[in-house]
Amino acid sequence: MHGISLAVLAGGQSVRFGSNKALTPIGGKPILHRVLAAAAGLADEIFVVTNTPEAYPDLGLPLVSDIRPDGGALRGLHTALSTATQPWVLCLACDMPFLQTALLRFLCERALAASAPLGVVVPRHADGFEPFCAIYNRSLCLPELEPLLDSGRWRMIGLYERVPVEAIALDTLRAHDPELLSFLNINTPDDLVAANTLAQRLGL
Repeated sequence: MHGISLAVLAGGQSVRFGSNKALTPIGGKPILHRVLAAAAGLADEIFVVTNTPEAYPDLGLPLVSDIRPDGGALRGLHTALSTATQPWVLCLACDMPFLQTALLRFLCERALAASAPLGVVVPRHADGFEPFCAIYNRSLCLPELEPLLDSGRWRMIGLYERVPVEAIALDTLRAHDPELLSFLNINTPDDLVAANTLAQRLGL
């Protein structure tokens, strides 16, 4: 799709997990490769936001380190939007092994079809927003991030309060991802065990 950059965020320290989640295999395939495969063909450019570029010597994609030293997850978004060259930036976490292409395509199409100014198209389910399975309007969101980071307001909701947001509701999400597999992420070794079991059961 024209007008979209894809940023995969792999800059976290994986404290609870204990190692680099992006390179951890599930069903024999590293999670990062699964994320890239799910989003294949959706963007004009692809890059990875990571503070350990040495971990990806053979990836063959641009690797970008966080611009700011602090800011939690918000700094990763800031780096992604600062680096991107396209009007819309699809931001995906590196620890979501079962992202569904149909859902990602729907988010991108929704953003590109917006008739009114729109800052974010983001899934929202019972556990809240999914900010790193979402697409951001670079020109509207980027100017809001610097003040938030400077003021120490590092929660994503701070951005969502400042720009027009289209939150995609549960019934619509299920139309494109019936089992909501996209939102399963890997935070602990137990999550990894469960994900491998799921991958084997579903043939993913």
